[in-house]
Amino acid sequence: MMKHCYRFLFLCLPAASLLFCYCAGSTQANIEKTDIASEPPGQSEIIEDFDPSTLGDYDIDDSKPARSGDGPVRIDGILKGASQRDSVETRQQSGYRVQILSTRDEEEARNVRRDAILKFQENVYLMFDDPYYKVRVGDCISRFDADKLQEAAITKGFPEAWVIRTNVQPQRPAETTGTEVTPTPKNE
Repeated sequence: MMKHCYRFLFLCLPAASLLFCYCAGSTQANIEKTDIASEPPGQSEIIEDFDPSTLGDYDIDDSKPARSGDGPVRIDGILKGASQRDSVETRQQSGYRVQILSTRDEEEARNVRRDAILKFQENVYLMFDDPYYKVRVGDCISRFDADKLQEAAITKGFPEAWVIRTNVQPQRPAETTGTEVTPTPKNE
């Protein structure tokens, strides 16, 4: 029995000493010192004094603040040359819109927005709600009007359209110019 203990100690003692020496490591760290200034400039170097406005590629107008997001678009206003922002009131009220798309792909959202502008008379909105791009149609005050718009969206090729509650732009009454023509019946 005693013989087995000595044999065990005889085998474990060298193994323990080797393990101890291996884990201790060296006392001197090998650090390679390089002079950064002596290295040639690489392509990954960052140039902090670069100003893109000095290139002259684009005319940058600093007098106007940047627009945030895409607002409503009226195709008839674009065709007549009116500003998109002229017809939008700044006050909003609670209402409904029909969401026809929610996607992470910006290009897909822009294509659907373009199609919706051509198919609908109502305002079309493209908004980004991280991480989704959402395309919405209309400014409905009542749920009934929103449901009718949803049915129209489904028949116009947007089968996954659904009604959402959000703040909407109230519609202004149509402005009359006094130059309207009323058809007169023909006398035969």
